[in-house]
Amino acid sequence: MRYLLYIFIGYAFVPSPAAAVVVNDSRSEARQAPQPDLLLVLLGGYGSCKGEPGTQDMFKDLTVLRRRLLAKKGIASRYVASCITSSDVTTRITASSFTKTRLNVSLADYEKIILAELAFTTSKKIAIIGHSFGGWQALKLSLMLQDKAEIVSLTTIDPISMVSCVPITMPFQVVLSMINNNLGQGCQRAPSDFPVAELYQLAGKIGCWNHFYQTEAYGLHSGPLAGTTFSGNLEIFGPGFGLKAHKAIDADYRVWAMIFHSLTKPMAA
Repeated sequence: MRYLLYIFIGYAFVPSPAAAVVVNDSRSEARQAPQPDLLLVLLGGYGSCKGEPGTQDMFKDLTVLRRRLLAKKGIASRYVASCITSSDVTTRITASSFTKTRLNVSLADYEKIILAELAFTTSKKIAIIGHSFGGWQALKLSLMLQDKAEIVSLTTIDPISMVSCVPITMPFQVVLSMINNNLGQGCQRAPSDFPVAELYQLAGKIGCWNHFYQTEAYGLHSGPLAGTTFSGNLEIFGPGFGLKAHKAIDADYRVWAMIFHSLTKPMAA
């Protein structure tokens, strides 16, 4: 009986081969991690961050999305993320491969960064998500990338044109506009500086296009866009009150649920 007890105790403390691999080689987990097969591009709007792109609220939603894609569908991903500061209207960008945030990035440079990051993925597929001015940038980049990469999903969230809606930086202008709930007519419609024919052409080349907008912020909102495919032009009600409705829509659970669904549907095909 004592002999059997010694055998049991000895067996209990002998690690299994699989456990021994984890204990003895801390790099095994990294080696066994799935290769990324999707690049997520996130473009925040005006005032979405005060410094690093990773501090904006949308980046937190992006992180949750990446974890869900991996856990639920086994889709590993990399990212490129940007935001626009309200203090100096500077576009700041970071990416999975970056060790330092880059400033004053033009759309042409942005395109190069995306294509460079895409080289680290296996499927060369891109999903682009943009809010406000970032939604306008998302449209611009999609038109630039449509023949250079496979855009499986485009999501424009209350996009505002950086051409017809000029950013305001002076504190008194911000206060006055909030009181009047009016930033100008160019800030109260979907971007009109894209020819309809180009938008329909873009829609035919990408996997799906989700477009969300709100009108509760009378002075700052988008509107319907031609060419949207998956969810169509979906107006979101109840994201907030006044100008806050424009800011709050990028965190609406309905938006991110649709993004997840649109990504898993084409990726599974």
